[in-house]
Amino acid sequence: MDEKVSNFINDIKDDSFAVLRGEFVTFVDGLKDQADDFSKLQRVKLEKYLLQLANREITKQQFDDAMSDLKTVLDMEITLGKVKTKASAQRMRDGMVRLVINGLIKAIPG
Repeated sequence: MDEKVSNFINDIKDDSFAVLRGEFVTFVDGLKDQADDFSKLQRVKLEKYLLQLANREITKQQFDDAMSDLKTVLDMEITLGKVKTKASAQRMRDGMVRLVINGLIKAIPG
């Protein structure tokens, strides 16, 4: 994970996110192990949005919207994709919902 993103995540003081912080970092780093092109592309998008948020290039609302769009893409892949990518898309979507949408976004001030 980019150092700036890592510092941004570590600086979030919200107690509700503190419990998930380590798991979130492990989740994002673990996405690098996904072998298929679809998962790699979605990981790159997630890291790009996180970096933009850390650099304050996008607002919390814009980040939230981007995560909702990414979740929709993952849902479509789960529904329509090949068996090989369905499982990794589902793991990524489940982790994103739990750690990003229900954890990180709620903890970001503003």
